Amino acid sequence: MYNGFISSPTMKGRNIPSVRIIVLFFLAVGLGKAQQTGLDGAVSIWLFEEGWGDIAVNAVDESFNGDIVDHKTWVAGMFGQALSFDGDMDAVEVPANPLIGAHALTVQAYIQPTGIPDENSSKIFNIALEGPGNPDRFMLDILPHDDGNRWVLSHFMNIEEVNTDPEEEGILEWGIFHPFDQWYHVAMVFDSLSEDSVLISHYVDHDLEYETRYLLDTLAGGAVFIGERYAPKGPVGEQIRNYFDGAMDNVVLHARALTPEEFMPAPGTADFGADPRSGPAPLEVSFANGSPSDVTSWSWDFGDGQSSTDENPTHTYTSAGTHTVILSVDGSAGPDTLTRADYIEVTSGPVGVHGDHTRPVAGFQLSQNYPNPFNPGTSIEYILGEPQYIKLSIYNIRGRLVRLLDEGYKPAGRFVLVWDGRDDSGILMNAGIYLFDLESALGDHIVKRSVLLR
Repeated sequence: MYNGFISSPTMKGRNIPSVRIIVLFFLAVGLGKAQQTGLDGAVSIWLFEEGWGDIAVNAVDESFNGDIVDHKTWVAGMFGQALSFDGDMDAVEVPANPLIGAHALTVQAYIQPTGIPDENSSKIFNIALEGPGNPDRFMLDILPHDDGNRWVLSHFMNIEEVNTDPEEEGILEWGIFHPFDQWYHVAMVFDSLSEDSVLISHYVDHDLEYETRYLLDTLAGGAVFIGERYAPKGPVGEQIRNYFDGAMDNVVLHARALTPEEFMPAPGTADFGADPRSGPAPLEVSFANGSPSDVTSWSWDFGDGQSSTDENPTHTYTSAGTHTVILSVDGSAGPDTLTRADYIEVTSGPVGVHGDHTRPVAGFQLSQNYPNPFNPGTSIEYILGEPQYIKLSIYNIRGRLVRLLDEGYKPAGRFVLVWDGRDDSGILMNAGIYLFDLESALGDHIVKRSVLLR
């Protein structure tokens, strides 16, 4: 007997339907499959896509959701929305995660710094490193240039540094200064050299800017503070705090040392995914641009003589073969091209019958809605290769069911529906990211991301 599709986990005492499942599918589909290179295997991911409330959802484990402190403001980010920090008490505070260790760790984030509030430093990320006799902290931050118009990536650890000057001047000497008010990808990598030492490397937009080696016992990760330095000093109650001023997007932790090739894409980098990547002809493929938001033009070569300049095109391959796909982009960071060789595989396909028309049918598919972004309405098409019971639902990015668009036992064939941007009560929905969720009683499940404009 068919009893439905998705369970409803509880997040911080709030019953939010399928939020973890939905966000994980958002990672795989909404951000583009190519970007999984920078997310796969992460122990914590904060996307900052909530757009409301006081909880920063951890897409990997909701036990490590963060509390958004003080102002709760979202702005346009590198991928969807970003969380804004005003440099004065704004922060995200997260419980300790035992999976985070200091002998193998990578911290990544997109940042858009607008200034350094206290003319000292502006904190991006702060982890309490707890170990035998060592309650010290690792802090990733930015330091100002004397002219006040540029910044350099830095860090602080109250542990012996063995090959460079431990003073901040040593870090500044080797760092590279960058202008404010632009988006950057930053990363800090801990790579174990031996049982008692680690190599710490700074990267900005995938370029190595600084390295140093520390003597370090194995330490477990404690509480996490995003956008804030929280360091007890002296008597209980006396504290040191610094805050981040700017916007932050996609803060990601891995419990291993990543290489730059494994990072999330840098600004201006061509990146994309596709779904499906194989199947019988004619095969309709939805291509998902995974390039950051600073990219403003796209040129696709689908490998079969056809092309497109859409951001997220849908292309139908009509004959069998293996196709190389090329995406060329341009934006504020300049041009870039990504080639994925032998990326789409098309085989000879069956033909199904739906109504009075003979149409090609290939498996279980959900096409990208069109138009996307949209206002006020958009069309969504799904394909069934065999009769089955399905449910097509629409969720907001927080995992709340907005609209049950279609449900029931369906014959094989193609089905096209229109969503008018309203919920089941007829209320117009706010602008934002919405997820089309197609599920089958046979166990198939596809999610597509859409953007509603107002």
